[in-house]
Amino acid sequence: MTSRTFATRMTCFSLISAIETDLRHIICTMNISTTIITPTDVENNSKNRFKSHFNEDFSEENSLSDLIEFSDFSDLAKILSKNKTIQDLIDTDNINIIVAGLNNLTQPRNRICHSRPLEYNDINDLTDFSITLKKIGSNHWWTNINEALENLNNPSFALSLQIPSYWKSSKSKIYSNLPLPEFDDTGFLGRKDERHAITELIYSHTRVISLIGEGGIGKTALAIRCLYDVLESSENSENSRFDMIIWVTLKANRLTVSGIIQLRDAIVSTLGLYQDIGKSLGVNSDISLEELLEEISLYMKEFKILLCIDNLETIDKQHVRKFLAEIPHGSKVLITTRIGLGEIEYRYKLDSLDSKSSISLIRKLSILLNIDILKKRNSASLADLARRLHHNPLLIKWYVLGLGSGKRHEELLNKNSLTYQDALKFCFQNLYDQLTSVELQIIKTIACLRNSVSEVELRFILNDIKELEIAEALHNLHNSSMLKSDSQSLKQDDGIRTYTLTDIASDYLASIAPVEDAFYQLIRSKQRELKRHIETSLTEHNHYHLDITNVHAKNKDEKICAVYLKQALNLAKYDNNYEAALELVRNAKEMMPDFSECYRVNAYLLHKSPYKAQSEYESAIEYNSNSVIAYYAYSQFLLQDEDYPYALEQIDHAIKLNDDESLISFKALILTRSGDYSTAISLYEKILPVQRNNPHRKFRISTYQQVISCYKRYVERLIIDCDLPKSQHILERIYELFYEILNHDNYDERSFSLLCQVLVISDKIDIKNKNIKYTTKTISIIEDFQGTLSVHHKIKLKSELMVALTSLYSESKNKIQFLINELSSCSDMKENLCHGIIKGIVCKAANNLSFGFIISDDNTEYFFHRGELSPQNAFDNNDEHKGIRVGFYSHNTKKGPTAKNVHLI
Repeated sequence: MTSRTFATRMTCFSLISAIETDLRHIICTMNISTTIITPTDVENNSKNRFKSHFNEDFSEENSLSDLIEFSDFSDLAKILSKNKTIQDLIDTDNINIIVAGLNNLTQPRNRICHSRPLEYNDINDLTDFSITLKKIGSNHWWTNINEALENLNNPSFALSLQIPSYWKSSKSKIYSNLPLPEFDDTGFLGRKDERHAITELIYSHTRVISLIGEGGIGKTALAIRCLYDVLESSENSENSRFDMIIWVTLKANRLTVSGIIQLRDAIVSTLGLYQDIGKSLGVNSDISLEELLEEISLYMKEFKILLCIDNLETIDKQHVRKFLAEIPHGSKVLITTRIGLGEIEYRYKLDSLDSKSSISLIRKLSILLNIDILKKRNSASLADLARRLHHNPLLIKWYVLGLGSGKRHEELLNKNSLTYQDALKFCFQNLYDQLTSVELQIIKTIACLRNSVSEVELRFILNDIKELEIAEALHNLHNSSMLKSDSQSLKQDDGIRTYTLTDIASDYLASIAPVEDAFYQLIRSKQRELKRHIETSLTEHNHYHLDITNVHAKNKDEKICAVYLKQALNLAKYDNNYEAALELVRNAKEMMPDFSECYRVNAYLLHKSPYKAQSEYESAIEYNSNSVIAYYAYSQFLLQDEDYPYALEQIDHAIKLNDDESLISFKALILTRSGDYSTAISLYEKILPVQRNNPHRKFRISTYQQVISCYKRYVERLIIDCDLPKSQHILERIYELFYEILNHDNYDERSFSLLCQVLVISDKIDIKNKNIKYTTKTISIIEDFQGTLSVHHKIKLKSELMVALTSLYSESKNKIQFLINELSSCSDMKENLCHGIIKGIVCKAANNLSFGFIISDDNTEYFFHRGELSPQNAFDNNDEHKGIRVGFYSHNTKKGPTAKNVHLI
């Protein structure tokens, strides 16, 4: 205990001694005029103390003053209360004030007399009570109190006093060698919840408890406070939980204003630790290590011992693991350390002081040391100061003592000064030097990213380190003082746990152990790569949110995991490498085992293994029962498997969550495949007005084709059922739809295949009606739009007409043959026709296309002008151009290959 701390305790003692001495004199004065009645329990207690001090019985010949010399606050309160109505020296109201004050200060008095930790306001409460007493009666009554108050700021006065031996006698039922705490000068500040939690752990079945935190955070102070709580509880209990409380400290150095100093006689080895424990237990230290451990173990088996090892990190912890792992039942070990032991302990991480306690500590120290510059600062200013000192109690004391010794504020808080760096090293270097290589990479990575980082993000960036190693390192770092969890992220970002460096760790890296430039550049490049991946995925998702080949992610972790899933989909799609794709999905599952999309994408890739795929789809829905895309993809899978009822069940779940027209369209498709044409048609007709205005051309085309296909199948069924009137009515609706798609450019190759199938159905109805009415109407559609078609589409139309011709029986066959012959001229142009995909377009005004570029199937790049596009407004105000297939004619110019007659396929 420091001399300053001891002076605080002795100052309290000087006030207590003065109060008791003056009150004893007043009681004796009362006894002159009135016989003072001494309560029986007070008399017995005083006689016992008298006998203990003088080793003889109290004689009746002794005076009242001899007896009450051995009374304490509680006894004096009882005497005054018992006699307040029979004495006339002090009025009853003032007696009541004195008695109440004595009762309130009984616990502080006992803490000082029995060497217990002082509380926050003990010295203030004693001072205030002393001042209150001076206001009662005559000034000469309070001679000793006046002297004590006059010497409050005179440490030499307090240090010259000595607590009487009979004051120190304790009713303790258990042995302890606990040191007096170093927080007597300020009292134990804050830590109410932590104090309760540690005490509860001591009384629990946990045998080894580690109190972990950075240097100076207050581990030792909290441990001592909790051990005294246990000691006091044992003194007041009939059945003590422990027989002994043993304290061993391994502290080897101390932080002072002048720097770090080594402590004399510090324990620096495992043997020294065991010898000190043995010494406290009365074991002979001149025996072998094995015998010493056996003796200690025997003691801990025979007696319920609470052993506290302070600053365990200063010795090799590997050698004490076996000892701690074999602590007998009934005994317990409390450890303070900067680094945990592992699986044999229960770790309790101690964080920095809260702002209120930090400010209180600064104020108390500034008053104690009489530092005006601090005493005058307001709470906001002190809160900022506490923040800069990381709310670390030791750094706060170091700073205030530094100011008191004459050092400047700027010097103490200059991160580049040797003074500040010494303080940081004391708090942190021991912990930093014992980090593993993986732990070092993690903290350096977080420092480089300058933001909160999730475990998933770390796995992506540090992809050469195994996931299990990262998880273990994060756990250790979080349980030390290197990392803290970002609680805001837990609330705002869908439950993601993210990590940031603690303020003191960040300062240490910046001032003492900066990250190497090469490592910094590597991490930043990986961060940029990750950002590009996420932005690409986001663009694809925004293009069409129900594309099952895109990955649907919400929070940052899911977006990172989606990078692996998207890479897996691309490997399967472009390289046909399903083995590598599935390996990437396995990696994603390890990253986020509860991410629904991992299972949905895995199911998509397992389409050749239906049983496994179905199980994965079920898992995707189990992990996220609100995933529209999971239900939608599962219903697509079930449709392919022709499980129509279950496919309908899944798509209905999706529609309940999102009644998107695409989902309703897909439900209509399932109904069509299952033969429920009427219900399907009603759904199609409901969404068709909306889909006509869909900005995505391919979705407009797809919807029209599904509607026409459903009507066509229905007509085929009606023909079989001989319901010609209804089939003819529906056929008229089909013609209307074909006019719509051809007038508004909502068609592709499959549209002509459907048209020719409708031609064959029209022929069947005409044969039954013995006319060519409907065949002629179908042919009229072809004739009306033949001239507007691209060469590519004319070639496709000719091919489909030739197939249809073989199934026709009406008189229309000749007309069809004539159309085929007209289209034959287009076949001659087929050799000069090229195909490719749109690479990009350039819009110079009002989002309308000016020119663009095509990559042909032979990987040649072609330039085309707006005038060569058919129709010219195909890509106006449209962002879906990239990757669309087109047909064109090649033409070489001096500037390079150009495309003519560009048309959509």
